[in-house]
Amino acid sequence: MTSSGILLLDKADGTRSTACVDRVRTILGRKTKVGHAGTLDSTASGLLVLLVGKATRLASLVMSFPKVYQASIQCGVTTSTDDRSGEVLSRRPFGHIYPEGIRRVLPGFLGWRSQVPPQVSAVHVAGQRAHDLARKGVAPELSPRPVFLCRLDLTGFDPASGRMELRVLCSKGTYVRSLARDLGERLGCGAHLAALRRTHIGPWAADQGLPSDQAFGASSGFLEEALLPLDSLQQTLPSYRAGAKEAEACLHGAPLRLDRLQAVAPGTCPSTGLVLVLHGHGVSLYRPAYERDQPILACEANLGEPEALLP
Repeated sequence: MTSSGILLLDKADGTRSTACVDRVRTILGRKTKVGHAGTLDSTASGLLVLLVGKATRLASLVMSFPKVYQASIQCGVTTSTDDRSGEVLSRRPFGHIYPEGIRRVLPGFLGWRSQVPPQVSAVHVAGQRAHDLARKGVAPELSPRPVFLCRLDLTGFDPASGRMELRVLCSKGTYVRSLARDLGERLGCGAHLAALRRTHIGPWAADQGLPSDQAFGASSGFLEEALLPLDSLQQTLPSYRAGAKEAEACLHGAPLRLDRLQAVAPGTCPSTGLVLVLHGHGVSLYRPAYERDQPILACEANLGEPEALLP
């Protein structure tokens, strides 16, 4: 029986995220639950987090982690998809663009802002995907969505070609294609995303991932060995260890008192509002709450396998 865990893939450019899920599910067995925690465009490469077995319950948690991208943006050309895969819509001069001017406008994109997704995207519009409507010749009306951009670093610019290199630290739901489009408009030249690589999601980096081509040719045993255990989330979440009595409460989803748990790791992403409780039955996710005006931990999900995951 396939274990539960987290599989880090370094997705190749030209491969769809859903194809990665399908290939891994085929290798592990069609009855195995496999999902991804945040899609990556087929024209992009880099870190794709796959969740296997009971780890699929972690999808919303992992998607809430901050992400880091390395983006190549082509100034002077706009496209129908806001990246290199679309039809060219316009060509404009970019000779007035210099690194100093780019750095002056970047702070205006930081923090919370409303972003309109690309027309060719996976966003739902009236029950259909925007990219499906676009392929039918229908221009979907997309509403702006709130996104948070933490940091934008200009890492390179070639004035001869108009190619810009940008490091992006952002929240879930951010379309770097839309950022490229909007940045080009702000600079007065238009732009599109020429290449994109996701380098980090929360505590994980792309260079920790198994190359997708290698994963597709692997055996089920090899992929199972590559799974990160669920208790590896100690890198990310504040974590506690439960004794025997509290472990039984965890198994039944009962609330816990924090003063009866042993702190084992401070975590690095407390903004999720979740904590990890490690116990003899596996691991559980809990959320701070109140019961009769007393602070407690309320169970969000039980994860892991019946066998002990702890040393």
